[in-house]
Amino acid sequence: MTYYLASTYGLTGSAWPWLLLNLGFVVLYPPIIFRKLGVKPSKLWYLEAIVIPIMISVCSLWFFKLIYDVLSVGNIFLIFLSLGVSYVLVALRLFVFRFDIQRVQWRIAL
Repeated sequence: MTYYLASTYGLTGSAWPWLLLNLGFVVLYPPIIFRKLGVKPSKLWYLEAIVIPIMISVCSLWFFKLIYDVLSVGNIFLIFLSLGVSYVLVALRLFVFRFDIQRVQWRIAL
């Protein structure tokens, strides 16, 4: 499949099997692991570990795209800077604090 897509669609086509494989891991394996551990699959885990980081990165990159379109900026350094800022925001979300429904709680480091 990878060979066909790469020869037909180039580099973009060769990335599709990788994306489908990773989506399969995210969708199929957590319920299996939760069942092996004897834990009910948690929607909270999907929300905190997958949905919220994706929303943070998409929103931050969308914001930077709006800024770049308004300012007509195409500098590669600024593009990588926006990717870095998006990464830092997601890392802060995953490792420093977590959202509860009513409040924000800081996680204890170490």
